[in-house]
Amino acid sequence: MISLYEHNQVAYNEVNTFLDTYGKAAVIHPTGTGKSFIAFKLAEDHPDALFVWVSPSENIYHTQLENIEKASGFIPKNITFLTYAKLMLLTEMEIEDLKPSYIILDEFHRAGAAEWGHGVQQLLAIHPSALVLGLTATNIRYLDHQRDMAEELFDNCIADQMSLSEAIVRGILPAPKYIVSYYSFELDIKNYKNRMKRASAPVRQKAEECLEHLRRVLEKSEGLDTIFAKHMPDPHGKYIVFCANYQHMLEMQEKAAGWFGKVDPEAHIYSVWSDSASFRADYDAFKADETEHLKLLFCIDMFNEGIHVEDISGVIMFRPTVSPIIYKQQIGRALSAMKDGQPVIFDIVNNFENLYSVSALQEEIQEMVTFYRNEKREISLDAESFQIIDEVKDCRALFNQLEETLGMSWDMMYREAKKYYERYGDLEVSKSYRTEDNVPLGAWIQTQRRIYHGKRNGLLTETRISLLNRIGMVWDYRADSAWENGYEHAEAYKNEYGNLRVPIRYVSPDGYRLGAWIRRNRNTFIKEKNAGRDPLENEQLKRLDELGIIWGGSEESFERGLSEAVRYAEENGDLNVPNNYITKNGFALGKWIRRQRQRYFHFKNFSPLEENEKKSLEAIGIVWADRYEQQWEKSFGLAREYSKQNGSLKCPADCIVNGVNIGRWIVRQQNAYKSGKLSPEKIQLLESIGLTWPSRNKTWEENFALAKEYFLAHGNLEIPPSYIASNGVWLGRWISRQRKDASENRLSAEQIDLLDTIGMRWDSKYTVQWDRTYDNLVSILQESHCGELSPVQLSDAFGANINRWIRMQIKKSKEGKMSPAQQRKWDMLWKQYPSL
Repeated sequence: MISLYEHNQVAYNEVNTFLDTYGKAAVIHPTGTGKSFIAFKLAEDHPDALFVWVSPSENIYHTQLENIEKASGFIPKNITFLTYAKLMLLTEMEIEDLKPSYIILDEFHRAGAAEWGHGVQQLLAIHPSALVLGLTATNIRYLDHQRDMAEELFDNCIADQMSLSEAIVRGILPAPKYIVSYYSFELDIKNYKNRMKRASAPVRQKAEECLEHLRRVLEKSEGLDTIFAKHMPDPHGKYIVFCANYQHMLEMQEKAAGWFGKVDPEAHIYSVWSDSASFRADYDAFKADETEHLKLLFCIDMFNEGIHVEDISGVIMFRPTVSPIIYKQQIGRALSAMKDGQPVIFDIVNNFENLYSVSALQEEIQEMVTFYRNEKREISLDAESFQIIDEVKDCRALFNQLEETLGMSWDMMYREAKKYYERYGDLEVSKSYRTEDNVPLGAWIQTQRRIYHGKRNGLLTETRISLLNRIGMVWDYRADSAWENGYEHAEAYKNEYGNLRVPIRYVSPDGYRLGAWIRRNRNTFIKEKNAGRDPLENEQLKRLDELGIIWGGSEESFERGLSEAVRYAEENGDLNVPNNYITKNGFALGKWIRRQRQRYFHFKNFSPLEENEKKSLEAIGIVWADRYEQQWEKSFGLAREYSKQNGSLKCPADCIVNGVNIGRWIVRQQNAYKSGKLSPEKIQLLESIGLTWPSRNKTWEENFALAKEYFLAHGNLEIPPSYIASNGVWLGRWISRQRKDASENRLSAEQIDLLDTIGMRWDSKYTVQWDRTYDNLVSILQESHCGELSPVQLSDAFGANINRWIRMQIKKSKEGKMSPAQQRKWDMLWKQYPSL
């Protein structure tokens, strides 16, 4: 039986009240507090109710199942699980067949994505009486115009809400030790050097002095190897390492030996990303590793949500992010209501300076402590217990000083902004706006907004924010210009797909031609480069470069395909991509994967794969053999295991092993042997695991005897195509072949007569079904008073699919795809009931 933590029990009671009152409820609790147990408790308390549980990935749900079973022994039998991606692909009929009493939307903020959201809305519309429970750590989609998904999906029916700071203050989650550092200053210094070249002589001299001071400070500062050795509480512990993308992960792993060598020169390195082909094996190996070594789990877009790993000593953030959702989910991996001790968080990319990040969390904790003390309520934490150790404070101050030196002083620009406000009453200026004295006020205001939202480094204190608020600063304002509009669409695309490899013909959901816009900016980049100028001196091109655009070059096509392949592997767990598969953003991934296989096998006219390309594809689970051979090898492996466990391959025709019908597969191999279509190598392999072969000359009379036996038992020959007789003959297929042989005059008159005696219908099962549907439709129409029925009345009388069937027949008739007999019948019906 599930026993909830006190805070979850309180939430559970409120959930039941909200479901009874409003039919919907949302629980907003931070990562690590065990909120999924609330939904499992609902399933346990209503064992006869049907639940549909929707989540971003199978790995999240399966890990939650493992956790609930381990904690309580509860194994739910009344839950149908779907990913948001699978839900959006279901037809209306398939969604109708779910028939849920309860719908669980896990990580429901993800339902704000356009395609995933459509599937959720369809599920809710088809089952309006189902009770809906949503779980998330944050209901706000910060990078999607601050959309509140609790309002959109649950009409603000929030049963219980708890912030991360509240969970820490109440002792539900442990207070972490937060270490701030950098791993690479090179890019920032390079950018400042470029800006110094364009500065005036006095400004350049002052900036060079500041930069020299910064170099001296950096030389004296401790390296990452020392920082890790000094602050890692457990040198044999487990740490999750967050990386930005696959190439970034490889780069970080290459440096791991130097960075972590002082902690453990033989650290164990693991790599996973969401739903990758080898995820489960690598993840299980990491969890099971209890050796006296440092364990590092490098991951991409993994463990941001939903999945908790026990016994984590801390997290290491190498992935910069401006998303408060991702940031709090990442640090949440180190926090758990089920773990004792103080976890450590290493912020190596200066996420610390994000206004929504740890500094804000520290202030929230202080406010929460004050609130609880004023209310005389029990708390488990002093505000000072939340440690922040800033190892690069001096360096960051010098970077801020450099920023101030190379630009006009903040105070001077503020005075110009104040003048504008006093004259016009707002600060809504375009980026290109300059004052009468040629001061670039528009660019400066936009820069303040970008710093505020964590999209650019810079010094923006609470005092400065307050001063700007006094003169009407609108932080979410966007200049109404063509380029800014395109940039916003590019940001949305990046947030949705993780890259800017936009197909040239791509049009966004609101009709914006983003593919063409990206091409125009690439052309601008090329023109600047051909003219001998640095394209990244152009502020717009620089912003696109920071967003992650690929400007061109020979690697672009492969990198684009690899990015789409990674996404497919994350969503489907493999790279078994159909040849005609096209991604939802228009990329022909099936053809691309096939081309890489052709390159691997050195097909004529294809350039061979580079070694790094080969490794990149193998890292995400590509199997170089085609899909048929992969499936054959998988089935053979399962058959071999069955033979080992049971002593033979004599299994029922409907024997299922790990989701594969091994009985049917064995029959297919025997049939292939009979027809001479099985290779000698496969014959040898199958014989090695005990498969015996039937006679290649089984007579027509023997098969007819089996058909007669079926007829005597069932009274008809409507044999399912997949039906296999007890002795291994694929009788369903044999019956189908008799129909084909008869139509091509390959059956004798005697054979036809024999089949007639046992009720053979020479029409296919599809023709029989068509006739049955047609006759039922005619009967219903004739019984109606006026000979006409509305689509709704037809659905009520016949079933939900009848209107779809009618539309399909109209289409087939127009396209000439009906048989002559069907066409005659349909013409008669259409003539009598033209309103159909």
